[in-house]
Amino acid sequence: MYNVYLLLFVGSSNILNIFVTNTATLRTEQYSSSVVVDITPPGDGQVFCPEYISEKKLECSWAGFVDIESGIERYTFAIGTQLGGNDVFFKDDVPAYGDALIVEEFGIEPLKPEQTFFVTMQAFNKVGLSTTAFSDEILVDKSPPIPGHVIEVSDVARIGSNEHQDSLAGSPENICADEENGADCQAQDAICQTSLTTVVVAWQPFTELESYITR
Repeated sequence: MYNVYLLLFVGSSNILNIFVTNTATLRTEQYSSSVVVDITPPGDGQVFCPEYISEKKLECSWAGFVDIESGIERYTFAIGTQLGGNDVFFKDDVPAYGDALIVEEFGIEPLKPEQTFFVTMQAFNKVGLSTTAFSDEILVDKSPPIPGHVIEVSDVARIGSNEHQDSLAGSPENICADEENGADCQAQDAICQTSLTTVVVAWQPFTELESYITR
């Protein structure tokens, strides 16, 4: 075995050619397989996870992590209670072709309100160099929104418009918009209505203490 110092080109295919000649001047040639030199880690990537979860089910996806020299070999996926931690869940063999992962029933302890998690992804190329990315904070929301009063209005004409400010001020829509007017809002609830084709409703704002209302 000989140590041979060669000038190799980074990111390109390098093929080693060996020529052996005997004393009778007969020569044999042998070629190595292609070797790509990679001295850089994969490019930066991003991890996308939900902002809130309500059960032990977490679905995250990722993008980026491009390695044009040797390619991505594998990913690792970790869930921790601290940024960069893996004290809740760890998987070290996520396939290179993957771009999303669903983890269910992670951790031992039950979820607690306002508990915080972080996801850490590492991408490894085929020479073992890696790049790390972190998710944003993931919070636990275990309670549904607190409902406000919902009422039916007897006539669509009772819903105020900006053209009539006096009507707007006393409309069920405006009365129920105030969270403090629970009794007054409930008093606007209709017993019967004038339309056979339209139902008009008004409601007090619903309250969400741990996350926010989306729809």
